[in-house]
Amino acid sequence: MAGMSVCSFFNLSLFILLCIPDVSVSKLRIIQYPRNMEVLKGDSITLLCFMPEEQHVQFVRWYRSEGETKRYIYSDKPSGTEQNHPRVTWVDKNKTINFSIRITNVTNDETGTYYCVNEGEELDTGTQSGNGTFLNVRGLTILQTAKPLKIQEGEAVTLNCFLSNTFFTGPLKWHKVDGKQRELLISEDTTEKKTSASQVSWAEHINQRDKSIRITNATINDTGVYYCEKYRSTGELIAAGSGSQLNVSGNVFITGPLRRVKADSFVTLTCQVNSFSMPTLIWLKDGQPLSS
Repeated sequence: MAGMSVCSFFNLSLFILLCIPDVSVSKLRIIQYPRNMEVLKGDSITLLCFMPEEQHVQFVRWYRSEGETKRYIYSDKPSGTEQNHPRVTWVDKNKTINFSIRITNVTNDETGTYYCVNEGEELDTGTQSGNGTFLNVRGLTILQTAKPLKIQEGEAVTLNCFLSNTFFTGPLKWHKVDGKQRELLISEDTTEKKTSASQVSWAEHINQRDKSIRITNATINDTGVYYCEKYRSTGELIAAGSGSQLNVSGNVFITGPLRRVKADSFVTLTCQVNSFSMPTLIWLKDGQPLSS
């Protein structure tokens, strides 16, 4: 069938036309295209495999190669202890020339080279394999300051957050966790109402991967662990940072007599400090500890 072209429509989020022109199709036993593909973690991907109608297709199986390891993925009839991948389906249920597969909710573990194989009735005979398609699954890493931050009441602090890439769409949000309470501080989804009363704003970002925030006029109520999180537009969490601990120390206030006192009289001095935990207090006079 010289001069023949193989064309097929398939869905990769958009409709794309694949057309393999006049390249001695009779010699192309298994067509896999393209050689390299990328997908975001959690998305779906279609891996293409076409076989000219004139060749005898006996038993089509998909494998993934990870270095020297060959892992079974999918077929109509798994053999022995093989199991079909639970998130893989045929693109064309009535397979004649189109033996493409679709993987949904892709994970990082699915990075590798995928091979479409036409095997004989005996699995070790008559095997024909495509050239393979390398699939690279892009994940997302969120980096936050690991060292606890300590400030005094009334001060300002910047909480850092950096994304490994900006390929994922959807809003980024900051949450504060204090005990069992979880509060929304700020979100790129402007329709979402924050639940925290903290004075939070986006920091001056150095690039698009910088999602740091700034808290001004901090109080002890701002003590807690802060998480930078990336979500899909559907509300599904994509990735979260490891959290940044913020400790806000309360200011110490000492009150006493408003005027001079007489010698040998009793005087009451009051020390007040705002704190979530009981602090250790030491009284000093002129910088020296008082005696008991």
